[in-house]
Order: sequence, then structure tokens, then C-alpha cells
Amino acid sequence: MYKIEISNKRKIQAIQNEFNEFFPHLKIEFFNIHRSAIYDQVKEYVDGKSNLLVKCREKDNDGYIFLDEDAKADELKETLKKDFGLNIDIFHKIEKDQWSKEPIPNNQILKEINFEVH
Repeated sequence: MYKIEISNKRKIQAIQNEFNEFFPHLKIEFFNIHRSAIYDQVKEYVDGKSNLLVKCREKDNDGYIFLDEDAKADELKETLKKDFGLNIDIFHKIEKDQWSKEPIPNNQILKEINFEVH
């Protein structure tokens, strides 16, 4: 089990780095949801390098998220949404410095997809 502090004052990249320490072959991306004239919902990923977590939160609850390698992707997404007002997608490393373009499936167990690609 691994814990990450969730607070408006933290940089998104710091949280991404901590997540990546526990799951070295996975990464999380934070996003906001907007409505558009054409689509009901549009995802806008938030740049982790230059933004604080407050940029993508819908709630101001501070606390900790506990990472469990046996959790499914949708369980982590649901906890972050419900407890902290955060929307995330989780991506898998497909090559040394390249990540998948599509998020991992919601029913995927995190430890099962956290593997090194050669």
C-alpha cells in the first residue's frame, strides 16, 4: 500500500511522479470536463508540469489516496472523483519512452497491467 497526499497546493507533476514510483509502467493524467456546442462532454487534460492540483479539482477536500496494486482502474478513478473531485485517466507504457494513446480499461487490475515492455 502506498499513500499520496492530495492538496490544492501540490503540483500535478509531483502527484504523477509519486504514482509512477508505485506503478512504474503506468501514469495518471488529470483532466477537466467541459461542455461544448457539439459534444455533451469534452476532456481537457491539464499540464502537470506547470499547474497546481487546484486547476483540475471540483472539491476542496484534502487528504490522502491509498494506492493498492490489486485495485481496478475504475476503483481508483471513482475514489479520486468522489473524495477529491478529480478526474483521471490511467495510461500504460508501451515502449521505453512512449505511452498508450488510450487509457487502460476500467476493469483492469492495476498490478496486471503494470509490467515492463521490452
